[in-house]
Amino acid sequence: MALIFVHPRLHSPLRREGGGFRSPETGEFFPLQDHCPCFLPKDMRRSVQEEREDFVNRVKTLLRKFPRLYVALISLISPVCYTGLTARKFVRRFPESAHLLNVGSGVHRYRADMVNLDIYPYAGVDVIADATALPFGDNTFDGAICECLLEHVPEPEKVVREIIPALILSILFAYL
Repeated sequence: MALIFVHPRLHSPLRREGGGFRSPETGEFFPLQDHCPCFLPKDMRRSVQEEREDFVNRVKTLLRKFPRLYVALISLISPVCYTGLTARKFVRRFPESAHLLNVGSGVHRYRADMVNLDIYPYAGVDVIADATALPFGDNTFDGAICECLLEHVPEPEKVVREIIPALILSILFAYL
């Protein structure tokens, strides 16, 4: 799936430019970071980096370099609310041709062709962006997963309002 990116706040088209994407409208440049398009504003990039440097987040970042180990540990020690419909089951409901988005993916990749979006450049992340300002046009995806994210953001309703227009069919929000 060839993604067409738009300005994360204005939703106007972006132009591919050496090392990233530029908004013809505002002149803003969104660079590639660790080979991923990064749509975070400069001030947010700094605060995200500072947040990653505290002890707990450094340990999590280190563990996320080993995705299978990280997922196994989270499954063992995390207090989860199992609802019966897992992300893996949800993804299997879609045909191979479906375009799927995983918002707040971390290191989880449920399908090889799924677009993984996170605020951090973890292994397996395809697009770095704030979940309240997605760089995708309306009706880009057939389905989306938002698992283990909403409880971490100050305004979860903004995340939901941002994801819904990007969808064509359905969505799974899991409060895990």
